[in-house]
Amino acid sequence: MVSKQDNKVITNPVKSDPGADQSSNGTLSSVLGDSGFQAEIIEPFETMLGQQIKVVGCDLREGDYGEYVVIFYESSDGQILGLSCGGKVVVRKFKRLLTLDAFPVVGTPKQVKRYYDII
Repeated sequence: MVSKQDNKVITNPVKSDPGADQSSNGTLSSVLGDSGFQAEIIEPFETMLGQQIKVVGCDLREGDYGEYVVIFYESSDGQILGLSCGGKVVVRKFKRLLTLDAFPVVGTPKQVKRYYDII
């Protein structure tokens, strides 16, 4: 990998994984580390309205219409599933949960008048 920074050429700025192909910077896990949860299925928030879920993590993302959150929750059979929601109230709550490092938590997705919430 070659990049320019302050008119200097930096070659291979990421430390390589010795077991990886030497034409790469290493494996994804060695470069990125533990990237958290990966949901097997990501569904719209409204699919779980009114159902209590055990939230085990989340990921804030940028979409075509602004910021949204993917909420990772554990199903009754132990699968990690995901819900996506761009509602400002929900995004704000999950930003706060990330700041507090408060996972896992139990919550219930709701629709309150014209907006989504999780309580």
